Amino acid sequence: MLSWLIGTSLGFAGDIFEPKSTGDEAYAETFTAFADFEDGSYALLQFIFTNAGFGDGKAGCRLLTVPKGSAGNNSSINVGSSEWSHSPNQLNVSDCSLSSANGRTTFVAKTKSGSAQLIFKSSPKRHVPPKPKLTAGGEFWEGDLLIPFASVTATVNGKSMVGKAQLDHTRSNTLLPKVSKRWIRFRGFYGTEAIMLQIHEAPNGKQNAWVLYKGQFSEIAASDIQLTKADSSGVVITAKTAHGELSVQTSSKIYEYRPTESYGALGSLAQPWIGNPVTTTWRAQSVLAGSDIKGLVEVAAITD
Repeated sequence: MLSWLIGTSLGFAGDIFEPKSTGDEAYAETFTAFADFEDGSYALLQFIFTNAGFGDGKAGCRLLTVPKGSAGNNSSINVGSSEWSHSPNQLNVSDCSLSSANGRTTFVAKTKSGSAQLIFKSSPKRHVPPKPKLTAGGEFWEGDLLIPFASVTATVNGKSMVGKAQLDHTRSNTLLPKVSKRWIRFRGFYGTEAIMLQIHEAPNGKQNAWVLYKGQFSEIAASDIQLTKADSSGVVITAKTAHGELSVQTSSKIYEYRPTESYGALGSLAQPWIGNPVTTTWRAQSVLAGSDIKGLVEVAAITD
């Protein structure tokens, strides 16, 4: 197995929050925060930038909140190029913002039906996994983590919360179905040590996978991964990692998300490039080397 120390560069220059359009109509870039709160609630905050459709430089701000035991509420706002801005360590999309200062990172999302402020007790830094770039001809999709794991405080629709969260970043200029059939991600926030497992399945069925544990990425051979189940009823995974055998099993479903519907007009414009993905999130528990870790499993299934 190969290992990479986190914190290497994908080759970006400038501010970590600065969107960098490729100029292609298929360009899309996201900044996404996933928050798992101690009271059992869940929240996702996201910025998306795209050139899809008429005019370049469109942006969206999305907020998903799922209180424990309740149905989720997903809402978003879409703006043109004149309604979002970037300055050092600060990115604004209408009334939403993503910023970093004094060892803290703050993500604010405000839509017509909800609001959330998420404060990470960490500064952003690019953490680049093994094989971060997927290619199709001269086109690409790439992803990295800006804050892999951090404690957070939050105010969600007026309610104060505490928990754990992750901030990630993706950028592409390709038709998503060209480079991916499915991603499965386990974010283990609660345990003696946080862990993340990612499994990627290419359109031809080939898999690559890695685990992030104790500050290091380790690649996992496809032969060392067993997906006993990965369907609409849940996920069961066993993986042989550099740190021992990891088993992951989902429990309750949190939310099923369809971006081409949830982003309204912007989602419809982007559909020719992103296909019609369905992302399902579950609560999950895992065991690694005898230690229990709880968190979230996310499955993003890509269709033409």
